[in-house]
Amino acid sequence: MRSPKRLSLTLGLAALAGCPDPQGQFDAFGERYAAINDQGGAATGGGGSAECSAPAVGEADGKYLFTLSANLSPEKAFALDVTMTTKEGTDGLLLDLELQPLSKDDQKTPVGDPLVYSDLEVAADGSFDWDLGAMVTLIGEANPVTGADVETSLGIQGDLCSNSPDFVCGSATGIVTKPLNMFDLAGSTFTFQKYEGTIPSPLLNCAKDPAVY
Repeated sequence: MRSPKRLSLTLGLAALAGCPDPQGQFDAFGERYAAINDQGGAATGGGGSAECSAPAVGEADGKYLFTLSANLSPEKAFALDVTMTTKEGTDGLLLDLELQPLSKDDQKTPVGDPLVYSDLEVAADGSFDWDLGAMVTLIGEANPVTGADVETSLGIQGDLCSNSPDFVCGSATGIVTKPLNMFDLAGSTFTFQKYEGTIPSPLLNCAKDPAVY
């Protein structure tokens, strides 16, 4: 379980590496982050609900587009093509994921090596809180902001519901150690969109706001 070696996800935090005024960018983000917290945070996910329960084994299997909207550059989505497979675990539903990073230029062309996870747990109420790695290398080929590398921990929290297994969304968390040391990703969001055929356009959050490139 949790064997990320290199993940071609790329967070907008890499924008600081190519910005002529990184401190100014950091200060501006601090103001936006404080405003988000004052509003209670619109990017929360997870916890289940009375309307949500975990899908049956096989119901959520298939291809998905995974997108990550990082808090410093929330208008862009970092895209990975995903194969999801479910199975029965001792305490409930388990997922295996293979995530193939996609090019920053078109969000469709595979770049870099896939990231593979096994036995990710989903609670009976559909909620999940997945640790995707304490040290994830996010390489520049999939970075739509600057193309710079980022190193970070990464977790996602949300709900996988039997009544809507084709769309999953929630919050992304973690601590960036490069290029900024101990930078908090709180306020970031993710989505999974199930599809057949052509990869869909990236969506940013649970409101299904489209990414802008």
